[in-house]
Amino acid sequence: MKNQVVNLACPFHPVKVSPGFYKKDLADFHLDIMGWCGYNCTYCSSPWGNYLRINRESFADITEEQLGERTYPLTNPYLTFQYPDFVEKLDAQLGGVDKSFGEGRELVFSQLTDGFSPIALGRGITRYALDRIIESTSFTIRVMTKNAVVGTDPWIRYFLQNQERFIIGLSIGTTNDDWQRQVEMGTSSPSARIKSINKLINAGVRTYTMVCPVFPHVLNGDLFKDLLEQLNPVKQEHIWTEPYNDRTNWDIVYDGLDDGHPDKSWLYHCYKLKNYYMWSDYAADLYERILKQSEADGWEDKFTYLLYEEHIESQDVHRFGDLQGVLLQCAKDDDEYSKHSDFRNLQIELEARGYRIAG
Repeated sequence: MKNQVVNLACPFHPVKVSPGFYKKDLADFHLDIMGWCGYNCTYCSSPWGNYLRINRESFADITEEQLGERTYPLTNPYLTFQYPDFVEKLDAQLGGVDKSFGEGRELVFSQLTDGFSPIALGRGITRYALDRIIESTSFTIRVMTKNAVVGTDPWIRYFLQNQERFIIGLSIGTTNDDWQRQVEMGTSSPSARIKSINKLINAGVRTYTMVCPVFPHVLNGDLFKDLLEQLNPVKQEHIWTEPYNDRTNWDIVYDGLDDGHPDKSWLYHCYKLKNYYMWSDYAADLYERILKQSEADGWEDKFTYLLYEEHIESQDVHRFGDLQGVLLQCAKDDDEYSKHSDFRNLQIELEARGYRIAG
């Protein structure tokens, strides 16, 4: 199905601070060149971000005016929000800043959307936006994409020409290309993304990988081990990993999966039947796997495990050991410890033993 494109007014300041990615140790600022990108990842959490959530009904009004039907990103993954006035707004913002703006800071391109999605590339705004950030600011630019095009020769040359300014990352959660057909429609295949990250590594471009979301089927057999090995973490700057976190969209993911897919049964039993202990066990299993693999291959200091800990069952907390690599994502209590009583007790115990607790 072809993307349904809706025109929205670009935010007055496209370059914005990023509290959400700051707490993930990913970036201080973000730049999104679209409101809702042309990729169709059924698990996408962007509709629950402030921008799309707060403007949900007003954007639906505009969508209805332009397309003749009232539809939302949550229920229509083919919907795309683009900014016809993006270049004007970006130029206006950057025209008023000093070149030192962003010095010592990282800017993620992009946080809520994919700046390398085909519609953005086709309009030429991807390259334009990156050029302007390089020319007018001092940010280090952390590219995050699901498009393997970043590993092609023209883009590799571009990144190398500005080598001190770029860190290039791809989001990859499986080696299974059939997954892309069912859940990540429109993106490059996982195998193409893996090939792309390795081309970037071999060319000398600074790289990282978002190994997320990793769905339960990837933990079957040696799939996760194979994925990590193919990504060559020891040659990358960092690896971020995260389990699937339901944003009231599990049924959309469920509907997109083939009937025989193992995650379909897992989603049904975990969320439909409310057996939430299954998520806790799966999240702990994922952590144990990456910790074991990183220690075996010598890159245990290069991974961050992003965990929304409120849904971890008490019996699984011990599986996170001394919280090596774990970055807890839920809102903290007033004393900066986790609101989850068991994690809070673990944090206090570890600090008493001399451990430095992340986050």
